Amino acid sequence: MRDQELVSAIRRLKVETGSLACIGCGHEHNCGVSGCAVMRAAADRIANQNTNIEALQQEIEKLRGQMPRWIPVAERLPSGDNQVLVVVSGKPKENITLAGAVELATLYSDGWCLETWPEWTGADVTHWMPLPEEGGR
Repeated sequence: MRDQELVSAIRRLKVETGSLACIGCGHEHNCGVSGCAVMRAAADRIANQNTNIEALQQEIEKLRGQMPRWIPVAERLPSGDNQVLVVVSGKPKENITLAGAVELATLYSDGWCLETWPEWTGADVTHWMPLPEEGGR
């Protein structure tokens, strides 16, 4: 049973006051033409929780949009001479092979310059991400 179906069922049941279950529940003084106080409170709480969950899900999506993400170089390239993080593969040296390594790099007009391997000209950069802003300084 889905939450909305449960809320609807509880709201339908709330009118059945005065049964044996009601005797001594401790909330019978709040019952009346509006129905069972326990059933009303349960339905309201479930309905409110769904509203809160939806608001939290929207906030999560908003925060996800603010998180940096890996940007494929086929989608776009960084602007200016700003240093960024890159995902790179290839052989910067004869005896060294990188496969999906994360490195600091800058894109110049003649290609990528990796901080660790400035002389390497054959770097296969697939993704990049802006560096996070410095915090607390």
